[in-house]
Amino acid sequence: ESDDPKNFLGFDKSKKIEIFADTMSVDDFFQKYIKRRISDPKALLALFCLEPSCPGLLREAIHPEKVESQIEEITSIFLRDTKKNSYSPSDKVLILSPILKKYEYEILRKYGGVGSFVTLYMSSDQELRKRARIGSVKIKYRD
Repeated sequence: ESDDPKNFLGFDKSKKIEIFADTMSVDDFFQKYIKRRISDPKALLALFCLEPSCPGLLREAIHPEKVESQIEEITSIFLRDTKKNSYSPSDKVLILSPILKKYEYEILRKYGGVGSFVTLYMSSDQELRKRARIGSVKIKYRD
């Protein structure tokens, strides 16, 4: 979305920065200091994701007293955004944002799989949720 600040900041996550007397890329910092300590894929997506395929930002600051509900809101909006995530019933394929592949391990550990996680938010169709849970729905990631 053009009004998402992440789309026009020109942020280069490979740029080297100096942190704790060490020089590393922002992506390396994320892998070493953030991703190892935060295992909730919803928090990683909502708070630490800086790619165009990530969830959009809220129109308000993240507040400590309501961070959980804000993370839930960001996740819900993102997974229901049909420009980034959709389901093709005729092909039985979830067509998903590529950022979900990046967090596949965390999603697998917490939700049993990407399909199970996505369909919790994307659809109220219990049959689709069941098929996703047992792996009978294919997953394709957008380019």
